Amino acid sequence: MTNLEAITAAIGIPGFSDLAVQKALLDAGLDPAGTYIANDVSVTKAALVVLKGMLGLQQIQEGDYSITYAIKERIAAIEDELGIGNDRVQNASFFW
Repeated sequence: MTNLEAITAAIGIPGFSDLAVQKALLDAGLDPAGTYIANDVSVTKAALVVLKGMLGLQQIQEGDYSITYAIKERIAAIEDELGIGNDRVQNASFFW
């Protein structure tokens, strides 16, 4: 499996730009055609960069047909997997 295939699998949402994926890999210092190393955090972090760039594409609508992507939820799941992004308020009921 290549790094490009691994990041595509990590993103898990259709509709992203191949160029954005390749740029994210190159910015992370990874060769898109290089062999993926299991549990490489660099590939997962590059996937987060691509997903955060897709936040404006959460819904696509054409006439009566629409697709809604759960991009924020996918970002949160990857951040939880990496152990980052836990500064989100889960329950604020203790404030009152």
